[in-house]
Amino acid sequence: MEKKYPNIMVRLIFGFAFLILLLAISLLYLSRSFYGINQVVHELTEHPYTVSNSLKDIGLQLGDMYRKMSFLVGYENKEQFDHTVLEIRKLENQVESKYQIVSDRYLGDQQSVKQAINRYEDSKQIRNKVIGLLTQGNKSEAISIINSEGFPLLQELFKKNQILLDYADNKAIEFNNQSEQIISQTTKDFYIYLISTLLIALLIAYWIFVSINKPLKKIVQHIQQDGEKVKPGNIIQALDNAVDELNTYKNHLMDMVKERTNEVELAKQKIEMAIENAPIGITMVRMDGKFLQANQAFCEIIGYTLDELKELTFTDITYPDDMNIGAEFIKRIVNDEIKKGEFEKRYVHKDGSVITTWVTSSLVWDNEGQPEFFFSQIMDITQKKKQEIELEKYRNHLEDLVQERAEELATLNEELAATNEELETTNEELAAINEELESTNEQLVASNQELDRFNQLFVGREFRIKELKDKVKELEEKMRNS
Repeated sequence: MEKKYPNIMVRLIFGFAFLILLLAISLLYLSRSFYGINQVVHELTEHPYTVSNSLKDIGLQLGDMYRKMSFLVGYENKEQFDHTVLEIRKLENQVESKYQIVSDRYLGDQQSVKQAINRYEDSKQIRNKVIGLLTQGNKSEAISIINSEGFPLLQELFKKNQILLDYADNKAIEFNNQSEQIISQTTKDFYIYLISTLLIALLIAYWIFVSINKPLKKIVQHIQQDGEKVKPGNIIQALDNAVDELNTYKNHLMDMVKERTNEVELAKQKIEMAIENAPIGITMVRMDGKFLQANQAFCEIIGYTLDELKELTFTDITYPDDMNIGAEFIKRIVNDEIKKGEFEKRYVHKDGSVITTWVTSSLVWDNEGQPEFFFSQIMDITQKKKQEIELEKYRNHLEDLVQERAEELATLNEELAATNEELETTNEELAAINEELESTNEQLVASNQELDRFNQLFVGREFRIKELKDKVKELEEKMRNS
C-alpha cells in the first residue's frame, strides 16, 4: 500500500548520504592521484637523486684522494706522512660506501656499475703500491707509477662515473617530468570533480526541496479535504493546525503505548511471581553456564541462595558422574533440531548430599536469532527415586524367593518321581506276593481238603491228627516267610 505522506527525514538522509558518498569517491580518486605523486617523488629521491649525489661525492672524494697522494711525495716528516695516509684511508671508506649506494639503487645496467667499481679497486691497488714505495723511500718509482698508471686509471674512472651520472640525471629529469604531468592531471581532475560535485550538490538540494515541498502540499490538501478551507496565503496557519492535530494524535498514541507498557509490566510481574512461587524449581542459565535467575523452590532443592548460585555455574553443582548428561541435548537444541529436552540428572546439595531431579529445558533466543539462555524446570524426585530403588530391591527379593520356591518344588518333584518309581517297584513286588499268596491259598485249600479226607479216613487217630497239625504249622510258617 502506498504511503499517504512520504517520509521527509528519509529523503533528507538519503540526499545527504548520496552527497557524502560522492565527496568520498572524489577524495578517494584525488588521494590516489596524490599517492601517485608521492610515489614518483619517493622513487625520484630514492633512486636518481641519491645515485646522482653519490656519484658527485665520489668524484670530489677521488680528486681529494689523488691530491693528497701527490702531497705524500713531498713529505719528509713521518708524522705528516702517516696522517695523510690515514685521511686517504677514510676517503677510500667513504668512496666504497657511496659505490655501495650506487650499486643498490642504480636503475640502469648493473654491469656499468661493476666496471666502475672494478676500476676503483684497481686504483686502490695502485695507491697501496705507491704508499708502500714511499714508505721504503723509493720516491722516483712511486712518482713514475702515479704518472704512468694512476692518473690514466683515474681519468678512466672519472669517465665511467660520468656515464653513470648522466644516466642518473636523465632518470631524475624523467621522473621530474612524470611528477609534473601527474600534478597537472591531478589539478585538472580536481577542478572537474569539484565542479561536478557542486552541480550534483545543487541537484540534490533541489531534489530535497521538491521532496519537502510535495509532502507539505499533500498535508494542506488533506486538511482541505477534511473540510477546512485554507486560503493560499494562510498555509502557515493550516500547517500549524495540522501540527496541533499530529501532536494530539501523538499524545493519544503515547497514552496507548504507556497503557500497553503498564499491561506488559503487570503481566511480567505476574509471570515473575508465578515463577518465584512455583512448586518446582525454575532456572535461567546463560550460555556460559552462569545462573541468570533461579526461584525459591530450586534454591531449597539445592541448598544455595540466589546470590550464591550467581557466583557458580551449573557444572559446579552437578554430580560428577552426570557431567555429560544433557550434552547431546544442548548440541541439538543450539542447532535448532529440537525445541526442548527432558532428562534425569543428579545435583550435589550444599550439604554434600545427592539430589536426583527431572529436568525439562528449552532454549530462549534473542531478537537477533542468537541463543541467549536456557529456561529449565527442575523437579526433585529424590524420594521417588529412593522408593523406586526400594521397590526394585523388594521385587528382586520376591524374585529370589520365587526362584528358591521353584527350586524346592523341582527338588520335591524329583523326589516324588523317585518315590513313584519305588512305589511302582513295591507294587510289582506286592503283585508277586499276591500271586504267591494265591498259590499258597490254593495249597491251603488243597491241604484243608486233604485234611478233611484224612479226617474222614482216620477218625480217632491222634497221630494222624498230630501229623496233620505239623503240616499245617509248616504251611503257616511258609506263609509267614513269604
